[in-house]
Parts: sequence; C-alpha cells; structure tokens
Amino acid sequence: HYFDVVIGGDTYKEKKPSPLPILKAVELLNGSPEQALMVGDTETDLVAGKGANVKTALAGWGYVKLNGNSPDYHLHNPKDLMDIVKIH
Repeated sequence: HYFDVVIGGDTYKEKKPSPLPILKAVELLNGSPEQALMVGDTETDLVAGKGANVKTALAGWGYVKLNGNSPDYHLHNPKDLMDIVKIH
C-alpha cells in the first residue's frame, strides 16, 4: 500500500540499464520524464535514468560504483530527498 507502481527485474523483457522500466513506471503514473527522479546506488541506475531523460540521484549509502557517470544529485542520507522532491 506504500507504492502506486512496483516494477521488478522480471516485469518487462528489458531491465536496467535499459530505460524501458523507468519509462513504463512514468507512464503508469501518468507522469512525464520531466517530473521523474531515478534514485539509485549503481552506475546501471544512473545509465537507465539518463536514458529515460529523467533526473538522477545517487544514494551514497548503497553499492555506489560510478565508472565516470555523474548523477544530477548526490544523496548522503535519505532525508536529502526532501531538498529535491517537493511533497504536495
């Protein structure tokens, strides 16, 4: 009951780093890439987010392996999301 949409690795034929799961989630939520934020802790998350043309945020407490990719935002703890996401 906490989430409106849940997409796993087996939901679609393509998985990250393909942008398809992100694009499908945005579509199912009746949103747009401009309204979306991909929060992840791996390079795969960032590549998928960038491929979907959404902003990306790196969760610094996770796996964190970038190999030269750069997120739009760096998160040092979950509360940092409050500075990025406006809750209505």
